[in-house]
Amino acid sequence: MPKRHIEYSIPMKIRPILLFCATLLACLSITPDARAQTATLATSLATSAQPQVKWSAVLHSNDARRGESAQIVVTAKIPKGWHLYSTTTPKGGPLPTVFKIAPNALLEQNAAPVQPRPKVKLDPGFDINVETFEGIVAFGLPVKIKANAPSKLKIAVQVRSMICSDTTCLPPQSETLSLIVVPAAGKARAERARPNTQIPP
Repeated sequence: MPKRHIEYSIPMKIRPILLFCATLLACLSITPDARAQTATLATSLATSAQPQVKWSAVLHSNDARRGESAQIVVTAKIPKGWHLYSTTTPKGGPLPTVFKIAPNALLEQNAAPVQPRPKVKLDPGFDINVETFEGIVAFGLPVKIKANAPSKLKIAVQVRSMICSDTTCLPPQSETLSLIVVPAAGKARAERARPNTQIPP
């Protein structure tokens, strides 16, 4: 079966508007700084016009102590009519959702991300079975609080993902989420040593 060509581009119906705005501003720009501002504005307009996933992150088990396991829950709100790909989407197709916790002195990931069961279907554009989510979905990142962790630290979670509709795929997007983690006081509990691999509700 021939594969459908997926074009990563700005939707056709907004291209004339962006082109007109950029051209008009370029005509009015007479200095290098003004031209640079025009380019930045055109890029901003193009990005804001595209549907985007809204991401958030929070530490589940906020009573976790130093030396214990916990879980960062990352939630995606997906635009209506679009779908997001799972972390386990097979190779040879669309970009799977990828999470990475930036190196830090407080915690580290201690197991693979967990997710709800995705919808699996054959995508004729890629000619493979893909795994998708729609609406709202929460992913879990199992982590362990380091034994010598500081009392408070901002953690950065990097997300790379892409979304598609039934006819169009948008370019992959990267985003960095931030959250403040404060370890609870007390000695580490043995029952909290194993990675928290429960699927978020």
